[in-house]
Amino acid sequence: MKAIKQFGLHRTGTNYIQYIIEQNYDVEVLVNKYSHKHRKCRTDRIPEDVNILIIIKHPMSWLVSYFKYWCNKGHRNLKTEANFNKFVFGGFHQKAPDDPIGFWNDSYNDWYELKIDRKVVFIRYEDLLVDHVKLCDKVANELDLDVLHNGVDFVNADNAMNKGGCPTTGKFDTSFYTEKLFLKWFESKTIQYAEERFDKELLKRFGYEVVSGETVKPIDNIRLLTI
Repeated sequence: MKAIKQFGLHRTGTNYIQYIIEQNYDVEVLVNKYSHKHRKCRTDRIPEDVNILIIIKHPMSWLVSYFKYWCNKGHRNLKTEANFNKFVFGGFHQKAPDDPIGFWNDSYNDWYELKIDRKVVFIRYEDLLVDHVKLCDKVANELDLDVLHNGVDFVNADNAMNKGGCPTTGKFDTSFYTEKLFLKWFESKTIQYAEERFDKELLKRFGYEVVSGETVKPIDNIRLLTI
């Protein structure tokens, strides 16, 4: 069986893409083998015949998701919009990340600049929500993956995913992303700060606009697969 290595930050849909890729194609998605999926890449540990799949989420929606992730790890009482805006600036709590925007910039710059003799493919979480079948087929074509079930009855995860990467009984509401509801968490000063801090070159490459929360046409049509 073929294998591909996965990377992506917390709450970007790594469990979701792993599930639907493995359910529909003859491939193993390597999560934490060779290198942890949420960390910078140690390519010297990854065999040369293993291609790489990296998932991104709009940086503004990711900030909200990452804040909720951090709160759920033992700080549920701090899950308020006021604390979220402090979280973005960094340093509001001794156990909170010091610089979440810097973390996003550093991680995706590191993954984008991979200089290795293999295919490195990026996909956007938002495109999965629009047409997961079309995007996954593009991934399969690019990485030469064989289809299971003769391509009939594409298996999707319509419900929310748990930490183990399996669908739960809870229905997943996409409106948080499709209707840009994540922007309601931001104060105006926080949006201004995010616009100043997020790496503008990365935003252009991946097709993200900070202030509007829109996903637009990217300037990178080589590494980034879109629908």
